[in-house]
Amino acid sequence: DPVSFGRAFATAFTVVFVAEWGDLTQIGTATLAARYKRLFPVFAGATLALFAVAGLAVLIGNRAGKLLDPARTKKVAAVVFALVGVLLLVGVV
Repeated sequence: DPVSFGRAFATAFTVVFVAEWGDLTQIGTATLAARYKRLFPVFAGATLALFAVAGLAVLIGNRAGKLLDPARTKKVAAVVFALVGVLLLVGVV
């Protein structure tokens, strides 16, 4: 069941956009922009770093999608996210 370009794009954009708010990378980027007062170099560096990380995630995810059972992958991801959530709630992370 192929997903349209628009749906895949919108979903990926929304997930990354929402996940990045309040993230340490955004706080760090804001700090660098304030410290250096050089908007373009900080923006370019942060953007290229996000591109690099996203590119690796896409490549690894694409490969994993070919090797792993999607139903099992969803279950493992759900458990990992739940575990991280519990660790955050109890203050371990």
